[in-house]
Amino acid sequence: MKHEGIDCRRYHRILLIRFFVGVSILSLLLLDGLVLFLLVDTIAHPSISGFLAWLSLMILSTFFSYVILPHWNDYIEFSPQGVVYSNGEYRMYSPWENIATITTYNAFRFSAVLVLREPASRTLSFSEGVRRKEAVIERRSLLMDKYGLLKLSYTMPFLSYLPKKEWEGGALQAYFQLYAPHLLEN
Repeated sequence: MKHEGIDCRRYHRILLIRFFVGVSILSLLLLDGLVLFLLVDTIAHPSISGFLAWLSLMILSTFFSYVILPHWNDYIEFSPQGVVYSNGEYRMYSPWENIATITTYNAFRFSAVLVLREPASRTLSFSEGVRRKEAVIERRSLLMDKYGLLKLSYTMPFLSYLPKKEWEGGALQAYFQLYAPHLLEN
């Protein structure tokens, strides 16, 4: 969302995860070079083992392209209008009024989530949902299906994106106190 002159806070994934994705990008470039070399070698000297090696590396390269690379720029953004969460598979917006509470969630990827009062709409365009101030979720990957969006439309990942000092130091809590005091009452 664009905000001119408005206090807006955006948090990307922790640096260790971004480092891992950066290393994965370099690995992908090397892998693609190897794939090209094997393809040329397989064409010049046809063999089943060369073809299988080429096919295996192509599958691995595709995995990196669709699973690892899209998460390079995952973020959560807080603004006076609401919260935007974005990753390689989907992006989501919710106004502050639609966020019921912050709760812990025992799953591998998230330590806490924002629970929505009303699930995010899958039928509105993202820009239309932001304009109307209605929660909206939008698919950004071919790997995300309608059932996956439905499951994700009730919560928004939260604390795994925030630096610990930002939350515990009170800077973000002061921001929440200003725009969403109902979330700090619990």
